[in-house]
Amino acid sequence: MSSPMFEVDYGRQSHLDCFPMVPGKASASCDVSARTFTTYRIRKNPNFANLRHFNEQGIVREICFSTLHAVSRPPGPKPHDASFGYLVFEVMDDHKPHDLAWLGVPSVGQYVNFDEISCFSVRFEWFDEGQQTWLSMPMSRYNTGRAQMSEWVNELDVEKVLTPWRVAMDTLQVLEGRVYTEPLEGSPKKVSVLHARKLETDYLAQKYRWVSRESSAPRPVPAYAIWDDNFRLVKRLFETNSTHIATTGPYEMGSDLISREVGDRRAGSIVYRPCTFTAFSAQKELWGTDPPVDAKTNLSMYPTGPHQFLAYQNSMTLAQLCEATRVPVPLPEHLVEEAEAEEAEEGGGDGAQDDGDVGSGQE
Repeated sequence: MSSPMFEVDYGRQSHLDCFPMVPGKASASCDVSARTFTTYRIRKNPNFANLRHFNEQGIVREICFSTLHAVSRPPGPKPHDASFGYLVFEVMDDHKPHDLAWLGVPSVGQYVNFDEISCFSVRFEWFDEGQQTWLSMPMSRYNTGRAQMSEWVNELDVEKVLTPWRVAMDTLQVLEGRVYTEPLEGSPKKVSVLHARKLETDYLAQKYRWVSRESSAPRPVPAYAIWDDNFRLVKRLFETNSTHIATTGPYEMGSDLISREVGDRRAGSIVYRPCTFTAFSAQKELWGTDPPVDAKTNLSMYPTGPHQFLAYQNSMTLAQLCEATRVPVPLPEHLVEEAEAEEAEEGGGDGAQDDGDVGSGQE
């Protein structure tokens, strides 16, 4: 492929770069029906991997991303060994849950399509000097609020229960340039990032072109769910011989069931769905048994069973979160290398580097 022509400066600045996937590229067999995703990446220092954005009033906020503390324990390459890298997001184009979602959420909640915010993954890519290759490690929102959930439910604090969901929804709004219409229901109308751009590819001419990433068409904020719809959805997704969907009062406390006092509907009401009561004997299997186990609940901290989708949860196992895998050279690095090589050929010199923040990762 010939060296690309850019409408925007190709210097190594902290652009939020958007790379749409071509249908058929998502599978080895070029199946055009395979799920596609859009990739967003921004050059960052691994110790300061944040997504900075501002609203229409100019108020700046940051969403911070990090790898698990457990990553530092085992031997092997780690993101923090590098001076810079790329914070990378993959957003599924169908907005259905990503297999390696940054945040796993309940399938049923206060809003229609509550689990839409599980449609994106986050990872960090860096160049490992020891192996002389680019590596990638997934990220997840470790603080899902599960430890404080009982307290928030008892206090009927809906906003605290929704905090992880809102952070993920804000991330989607930043990445996709979403603009919401009135009534906003507490959501920002529009948020922006500096230097957002999108890669367009002319396959016939075999050239790339950077264009400004425009805001998406205005849309309503996420709609409130209807209770009856949520009831039917919970019943379809989670009812088993060992799980009771609360159409009436729960079973007696002495039974083999997780139970609450009759009339206690706080837990279900605050997440806008019916309560579920599952037999202790089946609870672990339906939640998942992968270690490590939470000392308080005796349940897996990284669930893999179907009932993980009743709660906020880590969507990856500990082994997945600590695994560094080889990846191709990031396209922004590859494009800059091509452009610098072309300049060197035309100028007959060594090819001067850009005076941006090479190696620092700072904005």
